[in-house]
Amino acid sequence: MLASLDGLNPYEPAATKTQAENELPQAKVSRPIALTAFIIASSFVLTAYVAANFYARSYDPWLTPRFTHYMLLWRRIGTPMLRLMMMLVPSGLFLVLFLRATRHRIVVGFLIAAMVAAPILLGIP
Repeated sequence: MLASLDGLNPYEPAATKTQAENELPQAKVSRPIALTAFIIASSFVLTAYVAANFYARSYDPWLTPRFTHYMLLWRRIGTPMLRLMMMLVPSGLFLVLFLRATRHRIVVGFLIAAMVAAPILLGIP
């Protein structure tokens, strides 16, 4: 009787969990989801920034500082979109480093370049 229980501990369950099952689940975001979220967010921010700028320039090409409806709209939309663009640039750089497909890196790189160039070319509100 004792010889048959040498390797078994009666106080442990028969089915032991592996090390991976004992660890807490990690919150992981897959690369395609992160890429899709970045593309949607950066496209929306760029579109809103450029649209607000072009709307203001349609009334005043030089964007002289006046307290008019179009300049107020440019400041109220352009400033938060500029801040969002500058917050998206580091996450885009992070994606470029960790994406595997070259075409995805090119798309993200183009969006980063557009988000950096838009305020330089169009002006800051």
